[in-house]
Amino acid sequence: MKYGIWRHEDALGNSAEQCVNLSNFIQKNNDTQPKIYVESLFQKYFAMCIPHVKENDIFFFDKEKYDLDHLNVKFNGYTDLHDIIMPDVYFGSVCRNYPSV
Repeated sequence: MKYGIWRHEDALGNSAEQCVNLSNFIQKNNDTQPKIYVESLFQKYFAMCIPHVKENDIFFFDKEKYDLDHLNVKFNGYTDLHDIIMPDVYFGSVCRNYPSV
């Protein structure tokens, strides 16, 4: 499965909280081959702490293609991202999300 970590105002705490809860979600669902999408390098390092996630399983959202500052508002318009499970705290309107708080 594909998962996203997204921050609000580049907050370390929000990203860390999402990462911990995403780790729990991945383990609960026994996903041994997760793919993680992040915005920043610190999120990549956080994601590398999730069981079964290797460095080559982490991808960066394309900053040239997507308005990352407003991704939570514009996500539904980016149909090529709809297979990514996003954090529910900011993406509650997205059909597929994980509990992130």
